Amino acid sequence: MNNSLFEKLNEEGHLSAASYGKIRANNKAALFSLHWELTTILYLGVLLLTGGLSVLVYKNIDTIGHQAILLFIALTCAGCFIYCFKKKLRNKHGDSEKWSEFDRFCEKQRKSQRRT
Repeated sequence: MNNSLFEKLNEEGHLSAASYGKIRANNKAALFSLHWELTTILYLGVLLLTGGLSVLVYKNIDTIGHQAILLFIALTCAGCFIYCFKKKLRNKHGDSEKWSEFDRFCEKQRKSQRRT
């Protein structure tokens, strides 16, 4: 936040010293990241989901059938691959952005080796 504005308002008398002190104290509170907390909750959720589905399949394997489980795994895998291919970043030439950066790097290396 713009503390110089509040300092100016305090000096001009438009803002009391107590209010200015509260504003300064509020602005000094640092932001903190929730990255690790959210990541941990995500991993625990995936772990619980996987564990629950595993127990469900283990207890009902005779009624579900092995072929149905294999079909479900294959369809899930195919769905994940389709999603990844659709969401892949592309540059203007249709290539993957990261690979084109790698290609440019390799081309620079080849040119520098030819010069020496």
